[in-house]
Amino acid sequence: MRVFASLISILCICGFLSFQQARAQDCLTLDDYREYAVGECVTVIGPEEAQNTGCIVAYEEVPGMAGTLAYRYEAGSGHKQWSNIDGNQVKLYRECQGTSCWLYNPPWVAWEFPMCLDSTWTPQTGYTRTVTAVNRQVIVPAGTFEGCVEIELKQNSPEKLLILTYMCPCVREAKAIDYRTNPAGDVWELKEYDICSDLDGDFDGHGDLVSTCDPSSACGGDCDDSNELVHPGAIEGPMGSPTCSDGWDNDCDGGVDASFPDWDTDCVTWAFGGTQAVASISAAEASSTNVVNYLTLLLLPVGAVIFLRIVRRKR
Repeated sequence: MRVFASLISILCICGFLSFQQARAQDCLTLDDYREYAVGECVTVIGPEEAQNTGCIVAYEEVPGMAGTLAYRYEAGSGHKQWSNIDGNQVKLYRECQGTSCWLYNPPWVAWEFPMCLDSTWTPQTGYTRTVTAVNRQVIVPAGTFEGCVEIELKQNSPEKLLILTYMCPCVREAKAIDYRTNPAGDVWELKEYDICSDLDGDFDGHGDLVSTCDPSSACGGDCDDSNELVHPGAIEGPMGSPTCSDGWDNDCDGGVDASFPDWDTDCVTWAFGGTQAVASISAAEASSTNVVNYLTLLLLPVGAVIFLRIVRRKR
């Protein structure tokens, strides 16, 4: 049976501290992890300095496993895999190398939580994974990472060490040593990684507003990660369209529909004439009882007081 030896998982270990800080803890739990969003990528350096970049390209139904949803990861080498979190486990459902593909039924259990010293689990019959060290420092081209756990993958009979993996906070696998074909081990190290914000819960390509792993990340910004129609870049407006009366800040710019005073400028039409400017509110807003129908702004010379007259209309 083909052994799952993916060098890149689709996980982000998110702690309470930045990944640049030392972090001591006895166990890693599922709460320390976040799945990467669609579109995020990682580059590793392998034997003979060969580089390989892979990205999560979709969240979809696994081919050949109806009803099973998972993230599809693709690397430039032609490697594909479909993985997802199930309870306290991360499971691999399908894997391809070029035109050859394998279904794992039952799924291959890539990781199981909590990960404490001496924790063990069975990825699949005939194999064992064991946490052999915690709080390790790992130095790779992508940086120096603290608080990493060391995990062995062994074949049970005959007993043989296959892969040694180092999982570190806020990155995928930082380092892996593959002993299957080379007694000395082929070393794979993380070179670059693209951490967006936390889990893209609605799979619209945008993560939460704040990233636990990397607060400076500019690739998040989703103000409602439970609604795929709400994210930066979504269309809101023009005035009169359904997006101006749905109660959502569709484009995450801080404005909601044509509701005074926090209206979205895309849902308001300004008409200028002489010394007045009239703001027309969407039809849905104007038809409600005792609400603003329009605003008349008296534009006076610079330095003068500006008066605001609110005209209300009742049914």
